[in-house]
Amino acid sequence: MRLRLDRVLLALIAAILIVHSFGNVLSWYFLHPWMDIPMHIVGGFWLALLFVYLFLERQCVLSADIGFINLALLCLGFVAFIGAGWEFYEYLSSVFLLQHISFGGSVPGAHFD
Repeated sequence: MRLRLDRVLLALIAAILIVHSFGNVLSWYFLHPWMDIPMHIVGGFWLALLFVYLFLERQCVLSADIGFINLALLCLGFVAFIGAGWEFYEYLSSVFLLQHISFGGSVPGAHFD
């Protein structure tokens, strides 16, 4: 029985989503600041698998004789490009969203009234 890459991608993104959701709800990212590092590593690994799936298996855009070094460089560029965009998104969301979200469940400062 051959393990299909599309099922691996779905299972891995589901695991990332579950861990990330628990991390946000239970404040794991604030209690354990190091948790962000393995999440980024697993996300980068997922993007590399997505590159292989999209460009080699699904669309057959790249030929098999491209060579391992060229394939690795293209994959690294794909992951770096998406990763840089993700970091930009994280920065903007922390600047514009997190400063305006009330985590207490009420109007900020209302407990001092």
